[in-house]
Amino acid sequence: MYKSRTIIGIDLGLKNPVTLTNMKTNKTLYLGKELKQIRGKYFYLRKKLGKEKKLKQIIKIKNKEKRKINTLLHTVSKEIIINAYQNKSTIVIGKLKNFKKNKGRKFNRKISSFSYYKLTQYLEYKAREKGIPFIKVSEFNTSKTCSVCGTIGKRDKNWFKCTCGYEDNADRNASINIAKRGLSQELKLGVVASTQKSLNEEISTKSVQSCVIA
Repeated sequence: MYKSRTIIGIDLGLKNPVTLTNMKTNKTLYLGKELKQIRGKYFYLRKKLGKEKKLKQIIKIKNKEKRKINTLLHTVSKEIIINAYQNKSTIVIGKLKNFKKNKGRKFNRKISSFSYYKLTQYLEYKAREKGIPFIKVSEFNTSKTCSVCGTIGKRDKNWFKCTCGYEDNADRNASINIAKRGLSQELKLGVVASTQKSLNEEISTKSVQSCVIA
């Protein structure tokens, strides 16, 4: 029987499509970076062909893009599942409500359709196959909340700063907060091996160790 010993928090975004932090090892992985390249390439190809009204070529290119994206999604989800299984982790992922609406530029909205939803589906399905606990939590303000002291800090592009002195990559900070938000749900489900106190202490210690004092 699979017994969870720690948590991995997953933040989904534009700069870093997938940011994964394992709270036991304190290691962060940035996955799916090829996504933006794929989306960018085919977005502008379709745009060019659209002006030339070449419908058949547009459909062909769109299908090719879908295949490449699906291959990438399967590769990324497999890597996450392997990481979780080897470290006996619960997977906690942020739910992206109104993601397209909040991100502005048309091209960025296209990238966000990356199928974050599809990636979540793949992960949930593969996690279930392996018996890995899978939890979805709200990602609201996770990149702006300090993962050490819990107050709202400042995000400057891809960097987070807090008045307590903690600094970190904003996506990494968000992934840690997502992991922490999964704690209460995990405890309710009874799948965590550590107590809430000990795991909270572990998360706080790891976060402090990784911070940069200005």
